[in-house]
Amino acid sequence: MRIWLDDTRPMPDGFDLAVDNEFLLEVLISNGKVSHLSLDNDLGIGNGSGYGVACFIEKLAANGMLNPISWEIHTSNPAARKQIEQALHNAEKFWYGNIRS
Repeated sequence: MRIWLDDTRPMPDGFDLAVDNEFLLEVLISNGKVSHLSLDNDLGIGNGSGYGVACFIEKLAANGMLNPISWEIHTSNPAARKQIEQALHNAEKFWYGNIRS
């Protein structure tokens, strides 16, 4: 399933489901339902963040509990973009070995 994580932008074509909550997305990821993600960061009060999702993915990957997921980032928050990228690059290192610096 291709997931669009955002609380304000409409889901573009090519995605199966729009999610506006970190915690719901973590359930879908844990259940192995997600093959691709596009992440926003700032999801509104009480809804978590894209960075939280990225850290969750990194933790599962580090523990060998998650198959690879392709990803992209569409947040307009530049600081959060860097944090999300780092966490997901770390997950890729667990999945594929040290492929990025």
